[in-house]
Amino acid sequence: RAILAVGGKSSKSLEWNAAHVTCNVVRARRVLRQDTVAAENSILQRVVTEGTGTNAALPDRPVAGKTGTAEKSVRPPGYKYAVLQDQSWWCGYAPAEKPTITVCAVIENGGHGGEAAAPSALKVFEQFFGQKATNVGTRPTD
Repeated sequence: RAILAVGGKSSKSLEWNAAHVTCNVVRARRVLRQDTVAAENSILQRVVTEGTGTNAALPDRPVAGKTGTAEKSVRPPGYKYAVLQDQSWWCGYAPAEKPTITVCAVIENGGHGGEAAAPSALKVFEQFFGQKATNVGTRPTD
């Protein structure tokens, strides 16, 4: 199940399977020092180029983002003890130097962020930028 948050006065639209997705366009204001932003941006780009988020990389523009895996404790009916289920997520933006889109993908019971959520985010990037990446499944995951 996908949950998509949409809205905004000025936006770019996508067709995503049967859903119509509206991407927000927001006027930015500075809340962090420029050197802090540059350092964080560099770190998040490295996650995509050489870390756990490589399955969200685009071939022709830099992407910045972060994978994650959270464990949810669930006690199935009839079980005495709870079991842990992995919740997969990836959040990021592109192009990294001057973003035009931000994507957060959360896959319930999806495994690790680099394996499930990063490829899902890549599909949104591909739709938005009108291109197809060929790197999915060829990189290390978390």
